[in-house]
Amino acid sequence: MANAQRYNLQFALVTWEMEDYAEYVREHGERWGIAALKEMLETVRTVTRRGDTCARVSEARFLLLLMNATPTAAMRVAEKLRIRIRHQRFLLPDDQVGQMHASFAIAHYSEDADDVNNLLRIAEERLREAIEAGGDQGCYGGEI
Repeated sequence: MANAQRYNLQFALVTWEMEDYAEYVREHGERWGIAALKEMLETVRTVTRRGDTCARVSEARFLLLLMNATPTAAMRVAEKLRIRIRHQRFLLPDDQVGQMHASFAIAHYSEDADDVNNLLRIAEERLREAIEAGGDQGCYGGEI
């Protein structure tokens, strides 16, 4: 954050929750749930740049840091990931496939907030809005 302020850099936080994860694990087992998350992270890797950082923040919630990303670019990345996850088929035993959905939110440094705590709070609020709107949604803030 200090470097972003000092050098007038911009970045965005993209956060998402795999909404069906608990049900998926109940139905198929933890082993297959973790395998599905690994497949999903491979999808994230194909959509993002090498310098972008992804972290798992809870059982089914993730955070992606997009450096030098405009709000519009962050929204495009989030939407691309949301759609790819929706259409992704996760391998299961006996030639079966599973499916999960995710809701996404973004918060942009300097556009939405100028400190980490507010940025994270805004991202969490937007993610909650997306989930409460019925899931498999994106909540990206103002007129992006």
